[in-house]
Order: sequence, then structure tokens, then C-alpha cells
Amino acid sequence: MSDLSPNPPARHDAAELSAFAHQLADEAAVQLRTWFGRATTSIKADGSFVTEADLAVDRAVRAALAARYPHHALLSEETTRSYQGSDWTWVIDPLDGTTNFANGLPIWGSSIALLFQGEPVLGLLDFPLLGQRFSAQRGLGAHFNGQALHCPPQAALHNNQFLIMDTRSVRRLHISAPPKVRVLGSAAFDLAAVSRGVAVGCFELLPKIWDIAAVWLILQEADAHPGLLFPGPDLFPLLVGADYSERIFPLLAAASADHWHELRAAIHFTEHSGPLLALLAAQGWQTTAAAAAPSLAG
Repeated sequence: MSDLSPNPPARHDAAELSAFAHQLADEAAVQLRTWFGRATTSIKADGSFVTEADLAVDRAVRAALAARYPHHALLSEETTRSYQGSDWTWVIDPLDGTTNFANGLPIWGSSIALLFQGEPVLGLLDFPLLGQRFSAQRGLGAHFNGQALHCPPQAALHNNQFLIMDTRSVRRLHISAPPKVRVLGSAAFDLAAVSRGVAVGCFELLPKIWDIAAVWLILQEADAHPGLLFPGPDLFPLLVGADYSERIFPLLAAASADHWHELRAAIHFTEHSGPLLALLAAQGWQTTAAAAAPSLAG
């Protein structure tokens, strides 16, 4: 038997947990395909879209967890947003890339992570219309469509590489680096692209925990280099009792440690970034030039 953690209170076989995560992704994919092109949208308090599809998949995941692992907790973008400190907690984004989904673009999917005592031990991303599935288990490596995934080595930065960014990064950061910038609209997909070597790096300024819990582990297990952009709060382990609905974790993923530091040194905020800087500062992120060195994950 292979365990994902030392002496867990309720022992689980790693293969069993992985199979269940893949089952969740399969069921989510069926529902999302059904809803694509016909789901109605509404606007959440933060101004982002939510669709009937997000909510339908969230309900399905909740029911499946209650039936299979009733002692496990759930942290989800659409419903349960506070971490209660359960030993086992699933962190779910039922539909990452909702704006793409609502507007008919195919770059969207589900993000599924399992945490043990607040640390990710399993991650899975599924993008049904693209036929792409990423997965990882702590200490067992990462996979892409069932094949071992290792971040390929990249040459020195040049202008025929891709640097993926979210919309806020494009609007609020000056980037003095050669790669071509692309905005693809799904934080999980954007970051996972680094693990495959599609992009040399990816900036995400305002991701939340359900955007990144799964892909963080995938990047680490694929030997890519994710790290927080600024000194500030720890990403993991999660804080017991914390409400994660508004917590943001600005980060950069890169193909190598050298690329990470080079890209990190290449960013500067624009003169119109005052409100964003105030938001980051209010959450404890030290964005000033005098701040300590940024944090690269080991």
C-alpha cells in the first residue's frame, strides 16, 4: 500500500485517491461539455462570471465526496470558502476559465486538489475540449495524459518563447523580457503550460487558492519552479479558520530557477497600479523595491 502522508488518521491508498480524482474529473467533463454553449451567466460580487455549469459541477463534486469520503472536507470557489482544518480537504475549482467558457472559447477545465493537513498531496487538471489532463501526487511525479511529465530545459530567454500572463498582469506590469506575451484566460491552464515547456514562464497577479492548489503540486512534481512574487503570507499550509474567498497569492512559475529570477527582476508596476498595490499591501504582500527577496519554492 502506498500512502500520500505519514501515518494519516484515516489511511488511504494513493492509487485509490488518484482514481477517485480522475473519476471526479471525468464526471465534471461530461457536465461541462453538456453546458458549453448554452449555460447562462451571472455576475458575482467580485465582478467575475459564474455559470450554471460551475454550480452544477460543484453540486456533483459535493455529492460524490459525501458518498465516498464523508469525513473529508471541501474548499470550493463556488460554495465552501473557509478552511476548517480537516486532515483531508479537497480544493476544487469546478470551472477554471469561466469567462472563456461563457464566451465560447475552449480553454477551460476543472481543477481538483487534495490536501493533507493543509498541504497538497494530489493535484489534477482536466481541459476536456483540448484533450489535456495533468496530474501529480506528492513524491510520485507528474503526468500529462498518462505519460510522465518533466519540465523540459529551456534556452536563455529569447523572443520566440512564450510568457503567459493574466489580464491584470498585462495591464499593471511592465515586462522588460524578450519572450512574447500571451493571455489565455485560465490560471490553471496558464501555469500548467510551463510544466510542459509550452511557456518559459507565467505570471498570475491575483489567483486564489482553488486556482492554484492543484497546479502548484503539478509544477513542483514536474521539476518546474513556482514561487510567490513577493514576500508575504505563506501559501501552504492553509490557515485553520481562514476565509479564502478574498485571499490572493501573486505568483510566478518558470521553467528553471534562473529563468524565474530573471523574469522576476524584469517586472515593474505601471503608474496606474495604485489600487492594486493597496490591495496587495492590505493582504500583507511587500511589493516595494526595498522589500526582501521574493520567494521561490524549493
